[in-house]
Amino acid sequence: MRATRTLLESVAKAVELIDRVGSNNSELMATRAIHINILVESVPGTTAKIIKKAYNEIGAEAAISSSAYYEEEGAVTDMVVMGTIYQHREVRRVLAGDSSVMPWIDAIAEVVEASPEATKETDSTRSKSARPVVYGAGWCPDARRSRKFLDDHDIDYQWIDIDETSQAKE
Repeated sequence: MRATRTLLESVAKAVELIDRVGSNNSELMATRAIHINILVESVPGTTAKIIKKAYNEIGAEAAISSSAYYEEEGAVTDMVVMGTIYQHREVRRVLAGDSSVMPWIDAIAEVVEASPEATKETDSTRSKSARPVVYGAGWCPDARRSRKFLDDHDIDYQWIDIDETSQAKE
């Protein structure tokens, strides 16, 4: 048995890893794996409290000032919302009917969706045709070393065994 820490830099990387273990729910799980923390400035206290409550109810977190939390009259606060991509999207869904908070929820959503972590494509996954093609044979030590290097570095590639593919011999 072995356990290692893995850094998931984007939804695409998370999907790739989750797919590799054979899950059929990788897209949803990937959005639950990536965390994004956002600073939202100058939020009216009552609005901040509504947003904080929504984040807390879905298991995420939001930090606001004590004056906003205790609903002091005229309180305005900066807040930090902390959650996975999925949680940020869920708060947006939960609060969609509350027009009083939507400008702040829309601003949060804009940051989440524009973040590199939320994008489905990264430079390394943008084009499936851009992945390397390795021609070789199982008996070839150079081909085995090349494949081991690519596997060890989690580089997606297409393997074409020249002994098994007649067109590859050309």
